[in-house]
Amino acid sequence: MIREKIKDFRAKHALTQYVEISGEESTRRVYHHDRAEVTYCPYFRRMAFRRYHFPNRGPENRTRLLHSIEVSTMASGMARRLLVDVDLTEAIALGHDIAQPPLGYPVEGLLRDFVGDGQYNHAKLSSRILLWNSLKDEGTKQFEELESRGCYSIVEINGGGKKIATITDEAIDGIMKHTPPYVEGRPSIVADPPLTIEGQLVRVADTLSYISQEIDEALRINKSFVEKLQSYAGCDTFTLHTDSKDIVMTREDLLAPPFPRSTNYGENFLNWIFSPAFGPHVTSMIRRFEEVAKAQLLTKQCDRKPSHYCERSRLPILPFDPTLQFLIDFLWKDFIIDTVNQEPVIVSVVENNRSKICKLLDLLYKYIDDYRDNELETRRHELRTYELSLKEGTELFTRVLIANYISCLTDEGVDIALSQLEEISRRSAV
Repeated sequence: MIREKIKDFRAKHALTQYVEISGEESTRRVYHHDRAEVTYCPYFRRMAFRRYHFPNRGPENRTRLLHSIEVSTMASGMARRLLVDVDLTEAIALGHDIAQPPLGYPVEGLLRDFVGDGQYNHAKLSSRILLWNSLKDEGTKQFEELESRGCYSIVEINGGGKKIATITDEAIDGIMKHTPPYVEGRPSIVADPPLTIEGQLVRVADTLSYISQEIDEALRINKSFVEKLQSYAGCDTFTLHTDSKDIVMTREDLLAPPFPRSTNYGENFLNWIFSPAFGPHVTSMIRRFEEVAKAQLLTKQCDRKPSHYCERSRLPILPFDPTLQFLIDFLWKDFIIDTVNQEPVIVSVVENNRSKICKLLDLLYKYIDDYRDNELETRRHELRTYELSLKEGTELFTRVLIANYISCLTDEGVDIALSQLEEISRRSAV
C-alpha cells in the first residue's frame, strides 16, 4: 500500500519531460536525461583508467568504472522491486564516483589531510563536476524553460551572469550524499541521508558493493583468505572492535529475524554472508536490506522527512538493518583492514601509491605557478565560480585546487604529471 502511494505520487507530480536545446519538449524524462548527462560526461570515461582498490591487474579486475556499473546494477534492481524511479537511481549510481581519485586506497585520505579544514570531499566534487559539465548559458529559450521547472540549479557566475545546470537537483543530492558520514568512528548509512529514496538506495548499494567487491578481489590474491572468510560462518561470537568500545554479537543475535513478519534465513544466512562466491553474499545482503525496508514501510515504522525538490511531499527514509550493518562493519574491520590489507603485496603497492601521490602534492604545491595543464585550469575556473568564499592566491585555495586536480586524473595521468613536474624541478635547480 505504501509503495503504491509513492508510485502514484511520482506519476502525478514528478517532472516527466526534458526540454531539449531547441527549447522543445523531449520524449525523454528528466531522470533519463540525468543518466545521459553522466554517461556522456568525459570524467565518466576516465573512471575506466583508475584502479579500484587492490593491486592485482588483469581483465577480471575492477576499475572505478566497473565498480560504478556494479553499484548501478544493484541499486536499479532494488529500485524496481521497491517501485521507485530506476532512471534516477542509475544516474546517481553511475555518477557517484566520478571524482574518486586515482590509484585507489589510500589517496582520498592523503588529499583530505593535505587540504585540511574539511574542504575536500570526493562526493561533493563529483556532484560539482557534473554540474559544471552540464551548464547552459542564460538568454536562451532552453534556459527560460528549464528555469521554470524548479528542479535545476541556477549558477551565479563570478563577475556577473547566470548559467543553468541541466542535471536535476535530485541526482546531484544523491551523488553528493552517497558516502555515509562517520558517527562515533564508524560510517552510518542512515545518518544525513539523501533526500530521495533513489539516493538512499545508491548509498546502500555502494556500501554492499564495495565490501563484496573487495572480498571478491582479495580471494584471488591469496587463497588462504578463503579459509579465513569461511571460518567466520562457524563462530559462536563475533566482536567488532571500534574506536569507542567493542561490540559483541552472538550467533543467535545475528540469526534472529528483525521483525515477526520477516523470513528467517536460518543457518544459511551466515553461510551466504561469509561465502567465498561473489553471488551468495551480495544476494543475501540485498535481500536482508529489502526485507527490513519493506517491513518497516508497510508497518510505517520508518521516519519520514520532507524533500524540498520539485514540491514533493514527505517521502520515507529507508531504514537499515542493524544486524546487516554489524556484519558489514565486522567484515570491513576484521577481514579487509586487519587481514587482507596486511598482505605484503598490498602493503607494498599501497606504500608505492602513497609515495607517488605525496611527491605529486609536494611538486604541485612548489611549482603550481610554472605548471601548465588544461585540467588544472579547468579546475581553477570552476573554483572561481563555485567557491566564492575561497580567495584565489591564498594557501587554502591552492590546496583545494591541487586536490581537485588530482581527483580528476587517471592512474597514467599521475605519472605524466609527475614527469612534467620533475622536469620543471630540474630546470629550476640549474
